Amino acid sequence: MKVIRQAAIWHNGIIYKGDRHKNIRMSMPKHLGYKGAVDGFITNAGIFLDRKEAAALAYQMGQISEPVESLKSEHLY
Repeated sequence: MKVIRQAAIWHNGIIYKGDRHKNIRMSMPKHLGYKGAVDGFITNAGIFLDRKEAAALAYQMGQISEPVESLKSEHLY
C-alpha cells in the first residue's frame, strides 16, 4: 500500500527529501539554482509524485480528510 512519506524536490535527476519543501530548498546546493525544480513528495515505495499526484494519493489513502488540488507539507503535519 503506497502512502506519502515525506516532502521532496526533484531537480536535475536528483531527489532531495525532507520534512518541508522550504527546508529542502535551504539545504539544496545553491550553485545549481532552482530552475526546473519540481516540488512533490516521496511515497513509502520511494516513488516521486508531484503535488497534484500526491494530493490524490494522500486523500485516497486517508492521510488527509478532504481533497485538495495540490498537496502541501502542512496538509500532512
